Amino acid sequence: MAVLRADSAEEWAHVISESLVPLSMANTCATFRGSVEQTVLLPGLAVTDVRTQGRSTVLRTPRLTRSEPCDDYLFSLHLGGAGVGLQDEREAVLRPGTGALLDASRPYQLSFPADSWEIVLQIPRQPLRDRVADIDELSGRALPADHPAERVLAAFLREPAGVSQELTPEQRAELG
Repeated sequence: MAVLRADSAEEWAHVISESLVPLSMANTCATFRGSVEQTVLLPGLAVTDVRTQGRSTVLRTPRLTRSEPCDDYLFSLHLGGAGVGLQDEREAVLRPGTGALLDASRPYQLSFPADSWEIVLQIPRQPLRDRVADIDELSGRALPADHPAERVLAAFLREPAGVSQELTPEQRAELG
């Protein structure tokens, strides 16, 4: 649960790849900085606070999906700044309070023109597929901040990220 920091795009590619899924970087400004703080709730289920300073684009390329496969979904709750997520020819415009689901088994791109802040829920594919019908139709789409499910999920995601140091391993497992 330590905060990992990066002072360059190269460092950020390593930090974010180790924390979430393997990604590459593009279109990053020279003064880029980033940090992540991750709370593992259960094996394979984590909440990660992601903050960046400066313009950046992260890519889950076709090559990465083949060479470093990942069978997780990522739900990104966007809390600060603006951004755009692209997956399966769908575009999710990210504004504070909106969320977007990404399928890490398929290519995607996230672009941020300036500073950003997100909380990312990483969940294994099968448990989510068992609970949500037509989950593949939801990837790459924004869930508006005023949607009732988004409001409940947003409230839940903010808390573990804010109190992670205070939770025991047993409490984190219960939340998971």
